[in-house]
Amino acid sequence: MNGQWRGIFMEPYFELGPYTRSITTKSVEAETWFNRGLNWCYAFHHKEAIRCFNKTIELDPACVMGYWGVAYATGPYYNIPWEKMSPSGRPEAIKICYEYSRKAKELRETAPLSEVEKALCDALAIRFQANKANEIEELKKWDDDYADAMRLVYRDFSDDYDVCALTAEALVVRTPWQLWDLKNRTPAEGTFTEEAIEIVEKALRRIEEEKHIPHAGLLHFYIHIMEMSPEPERALSVSDQLRPLVPGSGHLIHMPSHIYVLCGQYEKVIASNIEAAEADEKYLEVDSELGIYYIYLLHNFHFQVYGAMFAGQYEPAIRAAEKMQSIVLPEYLHSDHAFLVNYLEAFSSMKAHVLIRFGKWQEILDEPLPSEPKLFCVTYAIWQYAKGIAHAVIGNIDEALTQQRKLSAAILALPEERIIFHNDSKDVLEVAER
Repeated sequence: MNGQWRGIFMEPYFELGPYTRSITTKSVEAETWFNRGLNWCYAFHHKEAIRCFNKTIELDPACVMGYWGVAYATGPYYNIPWEKMSPSGRPEAIKICYEYSRKAKELRETAPLSEVEKALCDALAIRFQANKANEIEELKKWDDDYADAMRLVYRDFSDDYDVCALTAEALVVRTPWQLWDLKNRTPAEGTFTEEAIEIVEKALRRIEEEKHIPHAGLLHFYIHIMEMSPEPERALSVSDQLRPLVPGSGHLIHMPSHIYVLCGQYEKVIASNIEAAEADEKYLEVDSELGIYYIYLLHNFHFQVYGAMFAGQYEPAIRAAEKMQSIVLPEYLHSDHAFLVNYLEAFSSMKAHVLIRFGKWQEILDEPLPSEPKLFCVTYAIWQYAKGIAHAVIGNIDEALTQQRKLSAAILALPEERIIFHNDSKDVLEVAER
């Protein structure tokens, strides 16, 4: 795409589901773009959401919710909290969030907004309290203040499904991926997990009872809240609702597999992630410069591998693994976005796990090692592990021991920051070493 956004010229635009909200604007088209932006936020595709909100502002410069949208979409969310933003990206995000949230609050004073719009603008201004912050702890305090502010918005507007979703999100973004004490099977200390569950479940019950249009944000956030709980099956019906709801969002098609895989529904894991990858491939035709969304694209194939390995299906597993290899190119690992680089690289190693799972020992031994072992350091280490396993299985014990020594050296060379999904790469590979 070479930097040009072609989404504005699409006809029809991506299918983002039936849910919309009315906003204060003189432009019907501006409201359309606002709803596209909001639904992309619920789908965790914030880059496209920001474009949509900016288009809203272009069509109606007085549209307060357009400015609210840019600030909201630029800020932290469940998968990318403040601390995971790049060192250069975080100050820029803070600056944009502050500027646009203040513009929304300024316009809110004289614009004929609804009361809920005023409340949302006021709450977001509390989330972004200055145009710079020196410490992560200061930013976390802003998140706490925003959660408190959204509680008040929810108190007054609990019948608004977007308010329900945004409040639940504000509560869990304080402690992303740490909502549950896995050992004791209870909500983790210092979290607002139970409060978020109550808000979302109450809204979902009302949607069902009153036959309202399903809400992608509520469904998405509920899956994230429940996936590490002791009862992930409580989110199965929610997962089935979400999967077909937003055909243009690969990530929302994928999200139900977080629950399916925990409940042993491996065929659904495979199918939903094939569908998700197809949706994201369509988006790639419009924008090939995905940035952080590359992780979500790869995540589809990663889950397909996982589900297929559990289901004993070699072909879909190896296809997805080789697709990941083809996507993780060296140029993507030269980014200044540390989180992206540290997160992205390990996806290229998944072929090794597929070949081990299905006993493809000769294929493992024939596989060349990465040509840039320092750049593909996790992948390099995992192939040393795989080749050691292959040699051991076919009886080449001396070669297996040699590979074990190479694996140990590769682990020592790993940067501390490299991760395999939400786990430190060294921790994972030390299991392999044993």
